[in-house]
Amino acid sequence: MVSRPWYRSPPRSLWAQSGLLLLLAVALSAAVVAPLNYRRVHEQLSKELDARGRATVQTLAKVYELSVASSAQAQVAANANPREPVADKEREARRMQPIVETLASADPDVYYLAAVRGREVIAVAPAGFPVEELQQAVSEHLDKVREPRADIRRFTQMLVPRPPTEGMAMPQQFDSVIVGLRTDRTEARVMKESLFSVATSALFLFTVLILPCCGIPLSGCRGIML
Repeated sequence: MVSRPWYRSPPRSLWAQSGLLLLLAVALSAAVVAPLNYRRVHEQLSKELDARGRATVQTLAKVYELSVASSAQAQVAANANPREPVADKEREARRMQPIVETLASADPDVYYLAAVRGREVIAVAPAGFPVEELQQAVSEHLDKVREPRADIRRFTQMLVPRPPTEGMAMPQQFDSVIVGLRTDRTEARVMKESLFSVATSALFLFTVLILPCCGIPLSGCRGIML
């Protein structure tokens, strides 16, 4: 008796045949649907993350500009010594700290958010952010270094340089705001939606393959059994 090769001798059990068809459906869905859906969802969610980052950094920049203008007016009104702008920085820090904390708490993807004068941080959120890591982040933002970490998306906006104060001996200060958004939650959403699409398409394909073997009048059952 001549035996047929294993690939032409499928199991006789209906459960075994169903299992093979299910594996086939999952394999085809993973090979065809998963890459296409992953790219589409990843691009969509990345655009959403970029939009939120730009909106956050623009909002913070507008608030910081108002704080700088208010501090400048207060400094002129009080006739403060321009050579010692300590009180000016303290006023800006008191104004900005609650604002950066509110913005950071509104977005769970915020890793850090800070208002910076020169390279000195005026206000930062979340509270207790590591100082060394913050200084490194400031340097990376202001020096326009390439993305050092794949899990952080950086956003930077420079403010209009504040006008020099009459008789000011120190160099002109440049203000900026920086935002770092985490990408791990976005990647988790991409993976979750991709797995859901693979499961849905595999179920549909499995249904199409199994119907002929369940007595539904569709051609193809003999071809599967050969």
